[in-house]
Amino acid sequence: MIARDVRKLVVDQIANRWDDTNSHRVNLRSALVAPSQSKMILRLVRNGKIKDSTVDVWIVLLENPKGDGYIIFYDEDRDQFGLASAGFPDDQHPVICGYYGDFWTTFKGM
Repeated sequence: MIARDVRKLVVDQIANRWDDTNSHRVNLRSALVAPSQSKMILRLVRNGKIKDSTVDVWIVLLENPKGDGYIIFYDEDRDQFGLASAGFPDDQHPVICGYYGDFWTTFKGM
C-alpha cells in the first residue's frame, strides 16, 4: 500500500460527512494529514510486566498540528484504524491507545 491508497481509504470512509465532528470538535479538513509511515509502540501489560513492541502504521490525522493530542493511524497489517498519543517522556514513538476498526468509529471514539 502507498500513501495515495491510504488517503483514498480515509476519504472514501468520510464520504460526504466532512462537516461531522466529534466530542473534541476536530475539523476533518484541517486535521487530516497526508498519510505518512511511522512507528508506534504497542504497549501491553501482562502479569504486572510491561511488554512493548513496535508497529508500522500510517498517520492520517493529528488532533492538534502542534503535536499534543490524539493521532489517528491506519495499521495496514491489521486493516484497522486506531488512536495513539504521546507516551512516557523517554518513549521513542507515540503509544497506541487502541484499535477501533473503521475511521468513523476511531474518530468518534477520540
